[in-house]
Amino acid sequence: EFGTFVSPRFAARASLGERWALRVAAGTGFFGPTPFVEEVEAIGLARLDLSSGLRAEQAVGGSIDLGGTVGSFELNATLFGSLLEDAVDLVGSAPGRVALANSAGTTRTGGVELLARYRAGPLHLTTTYTGLAATELPPAEATRRRVPYNPSHAIGVVGIWEREGRSRLGAELFFTGRQDTEDDPYRTTTPAYLIVGLLAEHRIGRFRLFLNLENLTDRRQSRYDSIVRPERAPDGRWTVNLWAPAEGRVVNGGIRWIVGS
Repeated sequence: EFGTFVSPRFAARASLGERWALRVAAGTGFFGPTPFVEEVEAIGLARLDLSSGLRAEQAVGGSIDLGGTVGSFELNATLFGSLLEDAVDLVGSAPGRVALANSAGTTRTGGVELLARYRAGPLHLTTTYTGLAATELPPAEATRRRVPYNPSHAIGVVGIWEREGRSRLGAELFFTGRQDTEDDPYRTTTPAYLIVGLLAEHRIGRFRLFLNLENLTDRRQSRYDSIVRPERAPDGRWTVNLWAPAEGRVVNGGIRWIVGS
């Protein structure tokens, strides 16, 4: 129905000495139009007018990856990019109704991912960074825009101190940068936010006591704006899209009983 597609793919790996390796990958892909997209899942099929004349999405992308070790550090860096043609988007068709349409231009995505791991005795530390730039040209639009709800910067730090078979203590920090919103009555750009979590576990005989503390900074979207819209959106929704956690602090703990040796 949508034609015949060829999807060639290529990947290669080269060793750079004993500790480093370079990987290169590229390929194409395609996806036939379907009404079961993320936006429709949120509003339901009842409001969707089935579209005709849609074209299949087609993409080409690639990445370059360099990884290796330096002493107790494991390092990895990845550059990636893709071009997506005929992306299927949701558009308004009538009051309270929506339809699907192909984008007017190419969706361009590019970025970098950095990873560093450190291991020294009982200490394990992992740090990640993602920088992302993505733009699109929605249907019936004349100018390009940044793809909504894609943070330009994201950082994660996870550290664990472990006394094998006895105790474990961990901490995590996740930073999410600013994001552009779409059809949000309260803001066009979101604030950056930081989430902090802690984990503790200790063994006493055959029992393990644990305590898990999530989102200690209590970052939740309702602290910035209401999640409920002041009036129904054109697609029928009463809520805005989520760009931060919906729940606040979460504390849970318990006791595990170890059976056997």
